[in-house]
Amino acid sequence: TSYQNFHKIYNVHQALRLRKSGKWEEAFPGPEASPVNPLTGIGGITQVSSMPNLKSLRWGILGTGMIAKKFAGDLPHSNSGVLAGAASRSMDTAQSFADEFGGEAFEGYDSLLSSDEIDAVYISLPNILHREWTEKSLSAGKHVLCEKPMALNSEDAQAMFVHAEKCDRVLIEAFMYRAHPQTKK
Repeated sequence: TSYQNFHKIYNVHQALRLRKSGKWEEAFPGPEASPVNPLTGIGGITQVSSMPNLKSLRWGILGTGMIAKKFAGDLPHSNSGVLAGAASRSMDTAQSFADEFGGEAFEGYDSLLSSDEIDAVYISLPNILHREWTEKSLSAGKHVLCEKPMALNSEDAQAMFVHAEKCDRVLIEAFMYRAHPQTKK
């Protein structure tokens, strides 16, 4: 739903702000100081020292399917998210998506990742492609919000978080319940 996608967007911005302000440990006290995905038992956000300008977070979307459309439609309702571009395997599909939601159209996922106009990437590709494109996005210097399930197994998920740490980027699974206000209760 739109409500769920809005919380995904909000949670990424909140995580970036907490990291930048040094208040992460206040929000998540304890030995691990990182929220854990209740399904995988793996930490949800890695340590990050370099953050984008948080006045606006310029999003790129990999994939143009139904879930990408929901995310793009909710992005204007966030405090600081801006759709900067979307990539598809075909330029016609990418252009159609950009015409509807804004941002630049990119033919091929690599072309979006090479853009300096993208700070963070939302990965809405088929599950089998999540690890490959998450790691490519992180290596390209982009923060990543990966649609659930993040990986096909816990070993892949752990490797993705290790890669995020190595790249000094934020990686979050789009699992909105973890950071929903009702979950804190």
